[in-house]
Amino acid sequence: MDIDYFKVFNDSFNHLVGDLVLLEVSKVLLSFEGNKINCYRIGGEEFSLVFEEINFVEVENKLEKIRLAVQKIDIDEMLLDGEVRGITVSIGVSHIKTFSNIENYISSADDALYKAKENGRNQLVVGK
Repeated sequence: MDIDYFKVFNDSFNHLVGDLVLLEVSKVLLSFEGNKINCYRIGGEEFSLVFEEINFVEVENKLEKIRLAVQKIDIDEMLLDGEVRGITVSIGVSHIKTFSNIENYISSADDALYKAKENGRNQLVVGK
């Protein structure tokens, strides 16, 4: 999962706003964590969500709920100037049972994430 246009938050406003975006997205992820979901920040504005013992349709449903919850974050109320508009995420997902090794699994999820970004962002794409 990747926060869309994160660089804009840092460059157009400042790194404190970027940190606020990371904090608010993290709060959403933490509200879903547990219940067979583990969330990890893996760099910059990227997160890895690992689902344990859950069927793939349920994973997709939970990821879509996360995407919609992030989209509802109202950061404008947290800033005095009210200039920041909309936080969204792009998500790529793969099923580990489809692959013979972890590298191919991660590569598939990463490719799906890039397709989500290429297709307009703020969406979930399933890897092949």
